[in-house]
Amino acid sequence: MKIIIVNVARLTAPYTTGYHSHDFWQIDYYSDSPTRQKICLDGEFSYIDDTQAIILPPGCRHSIESFAPCRISTIKFELEPNAVPFHALRGSIISITDFRDIFTSIFSVSMFEDQTGEEIRKHYLYILLLRYKQLLENSGNPDRQTRDPRIREALVYIRRNLNAGLTLSDLAARAGMSVNSFIRTFQEETGATPMRFVRQLIARRAIEMLAYSDLTQAEIAKRLNFQDLHSFSRYFRRETGSTPGNYRCRNREPRAGKSNRGA
Repeated sequence: MKIIIVNVARLTAPYTTGYHSHDFWQIDYYSDSPTRQKICLDGEFSYIDDTQAIILPPGCRHSIESFAPCRISTIKFELEPNAVPFHALRGSIISITDFRDIFTSIFSVSMFEDQTGEEIRKHYLYILLLRYKQLLENSGNPDRQTRDPRIREALVYIRRNLNAGLTLSDLAARAGMSVNSFIRTFQEETGATPMRFVRQLIARRAIEMLAYSDLTQAEIAKRLNFQDLHSFSRYFRRETGSTPGNYRCRNREPRAGKSNRGA
């Protein structure tokens, strides 16, 4: 591994990069910003906050737009040509929660002032990539591909009826399987139990509504089939670690000329 640059800087004004790619790896982390950053990775747009970072492998086309002053931590590095395990990794947004200890070490200044320290930083980078690869392989990712046609049909049904109060027995019947067999096969295919998968999708839908819609929290709760706002708030906090109101304040998509309806 060759580390090209490590930089931690304060950006004093909004900025935009062009849509580009490069032949080295890059990891970016934005913090101390009142708004989220707009990210485009290989043509797909997302918004990130200070709980997330970006991993950019060589050849990943990307652009970044920051709407306000912020702090940016960047590391650029190259891997050996035989670093096969990482060739399949795509440009991705990762949760800092899963890697906070590694990020603290990678971007530490005082720890890496000599050659020994530089080697330690390289080891942390390898650990980061290995843990990220393992997370992709083992996580219950709602977008993970499945081989069993019965599970694929169940997934389609879940997404189309997410707000309908889905039950485990209904899903198993839809797949034409016993409940125990359905749970086992579903977890093998997706990495999550059926109801955990449903909860993940509901949380994702709630996050999208809070970030991108003008619906009130009560309206979102009703659309997602919660009994009341209190039950929705309790659910959202359990799944994300944040209340709906706090999430909306921190992650609302910047909109010119519009004010947020918080409640």
